[in-house]
Amino acid sequence: MNQYTTGAQRHMGVSMKKLIVGLLMAALASFGLVATTSTSAQAACTGGYSDCTPTTLQFKAIKQPRKGKVKFKFKVTAEDGAMPAGRITVTCFNLKYNTTYNYTFNYSGSNGFEKKSRLGFRSGKTVCIANYTPESSEYGTSANSDNVNPNGRNHFNKRNR
Repeated sequence: MNQYTTGAQRHMGVSMKKLIVGLLMAALASFGLVATTSTSAQAACTGGYSDCTPTTLQFKAIKQPRKGKVKFKFKVTAEDGAMPAGRITVTCFNLKYNTTYNYTFNYSGSNGFEKKSRLGFRSGKTVCIANYTPESSEYGTSANSDNVNPNGRNHFNKRNR
């Protein structure tokens, strides 16, 4: 930098980063993929099957003490009280490093929350979107999202050793 460099020239990189993050969030919002914290999402039945039962997906992404580890908790319930089996696809976007993580889990339709953990996340604000696809066409699909910020390094409490 020399004595003739303007403030706008020094901060050009910061403005571009904010622009890109703003565009990404606008794209997520336009597709209905805006993150929420602990609410359930419902979706209408699709695929031409008019007598299907709508489902609700409860989803939570929880950071863990281990570096780069995130635990996913999910539960699917139908309006008729059933817990239908199917697949849950989790897509996470790291906004700091602009990386994407994709995971697919088989959901057994158990009575409680199922928990699955995955490693390899980089630190920084991450938006995770879960999509449920039922095995049977009598149930509808549903989706939900959550924010998580994975640990960048190990955080151990010395008192708990």
